[in-house]
Amino acid sequence: MRRLIAPGRARWFITGIGLGVAVVVAGSIAYASVPDAGNVVHGCFSLNGSKATNGTPLNIIDSDSASCSKGQQPISWNQQGPPGKDGTNGTNGTNGTNGTNGKDGTNGVSGYNVVTSSVEVEGGTRLTQEASCPSGDSVLGGGYALTTPDDEKGDLDNVFIYESFPSSTGWDVLIHNENTSEITNGTVTLTVYTTCGMAS
Repeated sequence: MRRLIAPGRARWFITGIGLGVAVVVAGSIAYASVPDAGNVVHGCFSLNGSKATNGTPLNIIDSDSASCSKGQQPISWNQQGPPGKDGTNGTNGTNGTNGTNGKDGTNGVSGYNVVTSSVEVEGGTRLTQEASCPSGDSVLGGGYALTTPDDEKGDLDNVFIYESFPSSTGWDVLIHNENTSEITNGTVTLTVYTTCGMAS
């Protein structure tokens, strides 16, 4: 009746609880290093079983205190967390500087018109005919045309234009009709035209 078995058992039981607590604490410390400080998970696997039906076992290790066994291959990967919230909008950039002004364009033309002047030039005649612009207009261009009247038979191959040029007032054409009077007078019609306008 004096054997104190119960107290001894009680002390042993309490000690067992203490060991269990110590194991749990130690386990929690090991877990804290997986993943490591760089958020990387480390593990080990065997290459020999990688082609098996169920693959090869994977062991997770704390790289700070453990390493892979001989014949095992180390492997590591990152743990990706959930997406973060959208950042705030950035500030608007400053306005760019104004560009330089372009060059002024050339003056335009107003009051554009074409003036014509016609004259019949008989055979053996040499003369200058002008198509004049209205007062205040500038000469912009000009030219001429040669025809034969309906009742004449002047040969245009014998008609020569020596000059066609702008003057201060219009467009001038110098013509020489070398048809002789024996060929039904050889008259041709010279029409001079000039383009006129006001440069503003």
